[in-house]
Amino acid sequence: MITARDFNKEIVPKKLTDLRSPAKDRANLLVDLTVMSRQVGYSISKKVARFGINYNLWQVLVTLWSEHAVTPAAVAQHLQVEPATISRYLDQLESLEYITRERSKTDRRVVDVVLTAKGNKVVKAGLNELDELSKTF
Repeated sequence: MITARDFNKEIVPKKLTDLRSPAKDRANLLVDLTVMSRQVGYSISKKVARFGINYNLWQVLVTLWSEHAVTPAAVAQHLQVEPATISRYLDQLESLEYITRERSKTDRRVVDVVLTAKGNKVVKAGLNELDELSKTF
C-alpha cells in the first residue's frame, strides 16, 4: 500500500515543469482534437440518422452545400478520401434523392454533383446540431 508520504515523495513531480513539455503538449492537443472530432461526428450522426445517412455522408452534402466541390473528384479531394469511396457515397445519396448527377453545361465529359432541396434540408439539420454542440465547447 502506498502512503501519502510515499505518494508525495515518489509520484508527485518536484516542479510543475516536470509534467509539461512541448512534445507532450502537442500530443495532448492532437488527442483532444481527435476526441472532439469523434464527438462531433457521433452527435451529427445521431441527428441525421433519421434521414438515413451517417456523418460521412453528411460531410459530402455539406461540401456540396458550401460549394467546395461540384465534381466527384473535387469532393474526394476536399474530404481527402479515395474516389471509389466518394462514388459509393454519391450512389447512396442519389438513391435517397439528396443529390443529382448532371452533365456539366460547359464540358459534356464532366459530371457535376448537385444538392437537391431534400439534401439541403438534411444539411440544415446537421448544421443545427453543430450549432448546439458549439455552445457546449
